[in-house]
Amino acid sequence: MIMKKTLNKALCLLLCLAMLSPAFSLCVFAAGKKPEAVKGLKAASITAESITLSWNKTKNADGYRVYCLNKKTGKWVSDGTVTKPQYTDKKLSPGSVYSYRVRAFSKSGSKKVFGAYSTQLNVLTNPNAASSLKVNSVTGSSISISWKAGAGASVYEVFQRADGIADFIKVATVSSTSYKANNLISKTGYEFYVRSIAKSGKLQAVSAKSKTVKAKTKLGAVKEISVSGSENSLSISWSAVRGANGYRVYVYDKESRKWIGFSKQKERYIVFESVDRSVDIQLRIRTYDEKTSVLSKTFNLRTLPAAPTGLKAATGADGIALKWDAVKGASGYRIDRYNAADGTWKKVGISGKNSFVDKSVTETSVYTYKVCAFTVSGETVIYGDYSSSVYHEYRSVEEPDSIYSQELEKSGVIGYLYDPVRNVFYTAADPWQRNFGFNAIYDTVAPFTLLNYATVRFKFRADGKDWMIQAWKGQYGLVFYGAEVGVYTKPTDRNVEHYDCASDSDMLKMAMTFYKKSGITQRWVKRFERPYGTYWWCTGFKPGNNGYNFSIYRLDVRITMKTFEMLEGMKKAMDGQKIKYAVSGLDVFFTF
Repeated sequence: MIMKKTLNKALCLLLCLAMLSPAFSLCVFAAGKKPEAVKGLKAASITAESITLSWNKTKNADGYRVYCLNKKTGKWVSDGTVTKPQYTDKKLSPGSVYSYRVRAFSKSGSKKVFGAYSTQLNVLTNPNAASSLKVNSVTGSSISISWKAGAGASVYEVFQRADGIADFIKVATVSSTSYKANNLISKTGYEFYVRSIAKSGKLQAVSAKSKTVKAKTKLGAVKEISVSGSENSLSISWSAVRGANGYRVYVYDKESRKWIGFSKQKERYIVFESVDRSVDIQLRIRTYDEKTSVLSKTFNLRTLPAAPTGLKAATGADGIALKWDAVKGASGYRIDRYNAADGTWKKVGISGKNSFVDKSVTETSVYTYKVCAFTVSGETVIYGDYSSSVYHEYRSVEEPDSIYSQELEKSGVIGYLYDPVRNVFYTAADPWQRNFGFNAIYDTVAPFTLLNYATVRFKFRADGKDWMIQAWKGQYGLVFYGAEVGVYTKPTDRNVEHYDCASDSDMLKMAMTFYKKSGITQRWVKRFERPYGTYWWCTGFKPGNNGYNFSIYRLDVRITMKTFEMLEGMKKAMDGQKIKYAVSGLDVFFTF
């Protein structure tokens, strides 16, 4: 008996000692400890009928319970219990939204201690792919396709590629189960597939691709024509129709009320001689291949109006007033103005009479205009050829004639003159610098004389001599900034790169406008301009010091070449320098 009591006491002591150990404490008290909230809940994969969820492993969790929102009752319903942080919900509906949340639990005997819920996750199942894709109709420029709806789809994306093209491109998004591809190339194979898209709020799900379907367009018709001509002839041309080996032109004869067909031809143009200006014409073109032919729509047009002549410009009370000779049969006139900033012509107005006032002009600026007449046939406007361009400097305030007079040219000090109205210094017609010509070494040593500028040279050969036209812009010493354009020549057999200043017979007509960025918005503000005239060296310098950042300056230049050979040489030189330019007649406009 005494032995038994002693043994019991020993066992109790050992039990007490074991309870004091950390391992025993962890084993006993870890069971039933509340786990943390589930984090990182996301959709690991989505199909049209299933959603696989995953989340981060949760500390102290023995398992997880997944809940799905019942949309009818608005209550969360247990959807299943798992021991790993992953769950797949099956037998779902395509293109439907399902909402989930998850919480972890730990076990304490037969009881479960639950942690907090995860954040809610909304998942949209994929729609079913479109099926039974087929071709319904084919023409020379269109293919119509249709398909069976994919369950759960909100819209469909249509993808297309042509023969010889590696990749499909998306060409349309439609809500119907059909699509017509237009503006296709005739006698060309095309391939299509469709992809279903499900949408719900900000959620979007995409199906797999449908099967592809192929079709080849038939011989196409001529869609558009171009009209040009001279005073006594009319030229009709059109783009090639792929697969065509001939064309036939038909013109409607109003007297016989019949379509008169011309001979079948391979050329894509036809010229009508001795055609009156501003006459209505109805025209069709039939396209042929080896087996079939297609007739185009009827083109209703009028012959071209003549180009306006006698265009003149003058300063008016409200702007620059333009006037020209009236064109017989013209419905109206379009007036275009040259934009030196981007080298393009832009429409500034339409006039129903042979005059126009451009009110959108600014003080002391040179503007260039051209005019064309147009006629109206139904809904079609047909423009004739443009007139010759005209140039005009707008000045609303009269300025002293002596500013550019010979007396002032002769009164220059060390070759420079002063324009007090514009506060600009410029060179006289025949300054001392003209005696020294030009060599690239001048630009090399310029920084050592406090001249810091950017420059560009255009070299070309024309009319039996080498030409160089050079432009500069930048800071000239500590007190001036401005720009220059110089014209230089040398014999073709002179191997040394030293040019002579242009002689009087080689001087060119030119004008330049100088801009500087200004203000918070850094907009271009005109600082000065030199009027259109004959120069070998066109210059302008303003008092001021703006540092050596050449990007704040812009120089717009207009130069009139003497011959078309010079023009082509100058164009190639500018292409080599990647300079933005435009050409009108013998005039070259460029921005530096």
